[in-house]
Amino acid sequence: MELKSVAARVLWPLIPIYKLVTNDDNGEGAMVALNGSPQATPPSNDINSILQQSWDYYKRSFIAQDGRPLGEVDLDDVDLDSDTAERLTDSEKISYVLKRARMMDDKETFDRVWTWTKNNVQRHSIAKAFDPKSKTWKTIPTLKRDHLFAWRYCPGLGEKAGGVLVYSDFDPASDADQDIAAELWAAHRKWGSNGAINYQNEARDILTDIWDKETKEIAERRVLIAGDTQIYTKDPLTGKPTFGVNPSYFRPTYYGTVFPAADPAHNWRSLIPASYEVIERSADATMHDEEGKPVEGKVNLPPDWVALDRGFNIRDHGWKKGDHKRNKDYFFNGDAFRTLFWMAIQAELFPSDTAARHYITDSSGTKADFGPLSFLKKELSENKTIWSGYNIDGTVHWRSETPQTLSTYMYYFRAAGNKEASDQMYSRLMMQYDPNGFWRAEPNDFVYAQNWAWFNLYVLVNGPKNILGEN
Repeated sequence: MELKSVAARVLWPLIPIYKLVTNDDNGEGAMVALNGSPQATPPSNDINSILQQSWDYYKRSFIAQDGRPLGEVDLDDVDLDSDTAERLTDSEKISYVLKRARMMDDKETFDRVWTWTKNNVQRHSIAKAFDPKSKTWKTIPTLKRDHLFAWRYCPGLGEKAGGVLVYSDFDPASDADQDIAAELWAAHRKWGSNGAINYQNEARDILTDIWDKETKEIAERRVLIAGDTQIYTKDPLTGKPTFGVNPSYFRPTYYGTVFPAADPAHNWRSLIPASYEVIERSADATMHDEEGKPVEGKVNLPPDWVALDRGFNIRDHGWKKGDHKRNKDYFFNGDAFRTLFWMAIQAELFPSDTAARHYITDSSGTKADFGPLSFLKKELSENKTIWSGYNIDGTVHWRSETPQTLSTYMYYFRAAGNKEASDQMYSRLMMQYDPNGFWRAEPNDFVYAQNWAWFNLYVLVNGPKNILGEN
């Protein structure tokens, strides 16, 4: 879709003054905008102008000439090369760039990014992965060389220009795998598959491997797990085997429409009931923090991560390694806000889906609700904003505002029919927008923030159909 440019004037919001607000729950501070008053969402042409400008900025800043999408800076030096200024690439950011390029009808960027992705992080193209401790390249087993995607790429490894680290970096993330497949199918529908890239076949090959390696039958339910290694997780309290699940990875809209069309050989619709069940039960579950203390879900917020035992019961995931040094199953934070986005998309596109409608309309304020609408309205009323992270019992986890969460609350409220609350969130979001074409955010999630602010603004004014490739 080509967005209309409003060249004459765009009403830029106030640039906020910030102060440090102490988070009483964890002792850390966050930068919170104070000035600026709520403003109504402006005409769609104004927002589409911002979308075009921010896409142009993103392409200049975060897509390399060879097509590699640039992600966050390697502050933790994951490849042990002492370079903490280089930008890593992960499969999630790849999926976001493909989606934005396709939605903007930018075939040149789409094809360039896909070609780089296929050659560098699709696992059938990776013969060896780098061990930063021994400084050697390890041969990848043939069984692992499929059509899924290594979740992270480092630009400088050994004597090569770049590659994938052994162990967790080679593992796939099923959210990105699904989103990339969906974008290839949408590209097939938009541009056809008779050119240099057969988008249709590429999508189908990925979906076949997702079904075989990233969905599992558990207690007579078919459910998406978070990646092919998530069959090896263990309950940290009992040591019993579990399956790692991230509720924000679920894509009910894809399961009902996109994937059955792209891959009719598999029963993708069977994933929808289990997805809803996990979302609902995980929000009401009792999880445990790093000290093993129980945290009871009380306000219908989905957690970032959970695990399922063999009886389909919600268990603690218990990350305590690598990028997940903290448990992530008792709080709603950097991942879980995406559940709100995808459930709102489903509710708007398919009003007959009563479960999705309940997710954005239930408002009794009790655990009987499916979604967190009542809690979010209460937080907005009391704080004039909604924070980026909460424990699932409703206490604050991160007292900060981020573009990705503000924008998602904005769209969630709009889908729920609450324009006033949506406008308040829009105002908070745009106080973080810089007229040069980006939203101000912390360095460790700056690129992530740009993508989610963009997606939510897009669907706010243009509707959700183009998320699926339908104008």
